[in-house]
Formats: sequence, structure tokens, C-alpha cells
Amino acid sequence: MLYSRQRFKLKTILIKIYEQNKRRFRLLRRLIKAPRLPVNPGGKIYLNLGCGSASDREFINIDVVGLPNIHHLHDIKDLSMFSSNSVDLIYASHVVEHLPRELLIKTLTEWNRVLKKNGILRFSVPDFDQLIKIYRGNGNDVLVIQDQVLGQKPPYDNHYTLWNFKFAERVLKESGFWPIRSWSPEKVNHHNFVDRSSRAITVDDTTVFLSLNLEALKP
Repeated sequence: MLYSRQRFKLKTILIKIYEQNKRRFRLLRRLIKAPRLPVNPGGKIYLNLGCGSASDREFINIDVVGLPNIHHLHDIKDLSMFSSNSVDLIYASHVVEHLPRELLIKTLTEWNRVLKKNGILRFSVPDFDQLIKIYRGNGNDVLVIQDQVLGQKPPYDNHYTLWNFKFAERVLKESGFWPIRSWSPEKVNHHNFVDRSSRAITVDDTTVFLSLNLEALKP
């Protein structure tokens, strides 16, 4: 038994070392050579903010994590590398809830700045109204929704805001966006990849989608 425990402990340590080295290698690779920027028909510019590895070749990818597909290794709260009225679409999947509350309006206003007239902000966040359904459907077990409400591992996975349509409408209007509408991952253009916008959970044999998927226009 002692030998088995030692082997398990050693295996855990080796896996941790491997994961750390893999992250370092990815960062080094990204620092040595950034990917080429996409060239879209009509010179369209699409941004994917905080995307991690979930994106498509149409998008300019911006993240603080140095994955090989990231074009700009940069804080998404600051898009100063883009001029005003220059971007056609901003996409952010399960990212906005990670913005500190005191910086939410300021950040959304900055995103509004770079969008062209009638440019689209398309985003996905955990839907608090849906999470309540999931919570109640699982016997009021807080652990079922804990990660979606509070986030996972710091420093980048903390959650600072709770979202439903009413809250989204208020902050988006204040940030200069209107109108606001829902979108579906299966029906919109420029979404040829899978990410958290389509995440779902089964409650009492019923599929409940976790994400609030919204689009807002810059008038």
C-alpha cells in the first residue's frame, strides 16, 4: 500500500511538472513567433477576446495567455492597438463576467470605441436565471452551480458579475450599445467553432443551456 501511494504521489508530481513545462513551451513559442493576422474579404476585422484556443482563422485573437494562436498577447480591457471605428465584430465567450465590476462599463465603452457604426458586440456569459433553474432542479445543491457563479481558479477565472437579460440591457445601454438581441451558435455567421456558448446540463431529463448569448450593435 505504501509503495502504491508513493507511485501515485510521484505520478502526480510528474504530471504537474509536465503541464508546467507545456505551458512554458507554448508561451515561449508564442513569444518567438506570433501567428499571421487574418485577411478577410472586404478587409473585415473580427476580434475574439479572451478566446484561449477556441477561435477560427477569421479572427484576431487577443488573450493574456500565450497560446500559439494568439495574435496580441494583451489585456482585453485595453484595445488601444485598434483605431476608433475600425472593427466589424467583437466576440467574447464567457469572458465578460471576469471583468472587475468597477471596470465593466469602462471596458465595454472601450470595445464600443473600436467598433464601426452598426458593428456587433457578440458575447456569451453564464445565465443566472438558467443557473437558478439548475440549482433548484438539483435539490438546491450549490455545488452544481458553484463554478459558474464564482469561477474556478484565480487569477483569470474569478467571476465578478452575475448576468441575466435585464442586467445586460442596462450595462450595454450605458456603454453605448443598442439594440440588444439573442443569438444562437448554430445560426449566426462567423461561429465555425465550439466553445462555452453552447454549454448545457441535464436536469430531470431536460437540457438546460447555461449561457446567455447576446448581440448588441453600436448605433
